Amino acid sequence: MTEQRKSTTRRLPKIRLDKNTGRVQVVGVAEFDVLLNETDALGIVWHGHYLRYFEAARTDLERRLGIDLVKLYNEGFALPVVGTSCRFLSPMRYGDTGFCRAHVAKGHRRLEIAYELQNTKTDTIAATGATIQVAMNRETFELCMDLPESLKRCLEPVL
Repeated sequence: MTEQRKSTTRRLPKIRLDKNTGRVQVVGVAEFDVLLNETDALGIVWHGHYLRYFEAARTDLERRLGIDLVKLYNEGFALPVVGTSCRFLSPMRYGDTGFCRAHVAKGHRRLEIAYELQNTKTDTIAATGATIQVAMNRETFELCMDLPESLKRCLEPVL
C-alpha cells in the first residue's frame, strides 16, 4: 500500500499579523508526513526535500493570493526561481509530521517568499528559508526589470 501525503490545512492560520510592520500577511500552508523515501540511511530527511515542502506552501500561497501562473504565461511571462536558501535548524526524521508556512517577504522588482517549516511531532522549527523569483519574457528569456502588473495587483494586499 502506498503512503499518502496529507493535503489538509486544518488548525493552521491562513492570515497572520506581521509583528514588525503591523500588516496582515496571507500565509500559504502545506502539511506533510515524512515518508521513508524522503530520508537518508540514518532516517533523516534528505536536505533537497525541504525545497519540496517550500514549493507546496508557495503553491498554496499563490492560490490564496489569486496568482495564476498559467495566466502570467499566457501574458508572455515566466516566473522562474532564481535563488533559494534554507537554514536547517533541527532534523526531521521518518515518521515525523510537519507543516510549512510561506509568506511574501518582498514583491516589487522580484518576488521573495519566506518559509518556516515546523516539526509538529517535536514542536520545533526544523528549517527556515526563502526563494527568489523574477519575471522573464517567456519567448526571449530576457529579464524584466519589474514584475508584471497583473502579479503586482495580486501582491498589493500583502505589500
